[in-house]
Amino acid sequence: MAWKGLYEYVSALGKRGELKRIKTFFDPELEITEIADRFVKNKGPALLFENNGTRFPLLINAFASQKRLALACSVEDTGQLISRISGILASMPPAPSSFMSKITGIPRLLNLVNLIPSRSSRRGRCQHTIIRKPDLRILPILKCWPHDGGKYITLPVVNTYHPETLKTNAGMYRMQILGPDTTAMH
Repeated sequence: MAWKGLYEYVSALGKRGELKRIKTFFDPELEITEIADRFVKNKGPALLFENNGTRFPLLINAFASQKRLALACSVEDTGQLISRISGILASMPPAPSSFMSKITGIPRLLNLVNLIPSRSSRRGRCQHTIIRKPDLRILPILKCWPHDGGKYITLPVVNTYHPETLKTNAGMYRMQILGPDTTAMH
């Protein structure tokens, strides 16, 4: 089953006993990460902090077990996921060297394209709230460790491009919050 969004995945976690909803206030500065760390080390469920000082709930440890990762990827177990990825990689030929080998590789490339969701909606749940002036401070962003320089977005996808070649890159780098609309990449 493919998830229609995070809301549906969180509901599935709850139905399977893989989610603990926390209504008590806990501080995003050090407290929440300490609790999350203890839960993950004890193979506990994902945590949904509903009262964290912002108007947004905070989901943490959503993929922190093989069981939850398999659920997120709509497979029975992570071995099945590894088999799927291995099969895709094994079917990929080495980089084509001639024009003809590039042409004959197009059908395999189309198989990979089918893995990307194609349906989109302009009325998703994420668009129910419109924020006219961006302000990162309204989000429950965590300070994870006592000696951190501040709060960090810990698992973002950062899209960059080279200013001259325009080559793009997507990577995961901790983003330190410097101001309401400014971050620094670490």
